[in-house]
Amino acid sequence: SVTVEQLGQQWLENRVGTWGAGEWARLNLEKGIKAPLSGHPQYNRMWFTMGNQARGELYGLLAPGMPNLAAQLSHELGHVSSYAEGTLGGVFVSVVVSLGFIETDVRKILEN
Repeated sequence: SVTVEQLGQQWLENRVGTWGAGEWARLNLEKGIKAPLSGHPQYNRMWFTMGNQARGELYGLLAPGMPNLAAQLSHELGHVSSYAEGTLGGVFVSVVVSLGFIETDVRKILEN
């Protein structure tokens, strides 16, 4: 039940984000621009990059066999550092990982 605002605060406290959209998000958070605006295109010029895709596995692991929840978590929490296609790659990865807990046929996972 972590909110995107709480995750942004955790990013700030742990100084998460060293490159690309993550770095821009961290710099925004340090300036007082809170999540989800820290990832918004208005403030984050790297909003479209693949940071959320790289973290997408985490949300699939947090919601094993629950692809809708994995997608929701990835979409909402991904806005700390990204938007639109920058977030959607992570949603895809999250769903695939989540489905991997209940389906062994990779083709079926990718077709869902």
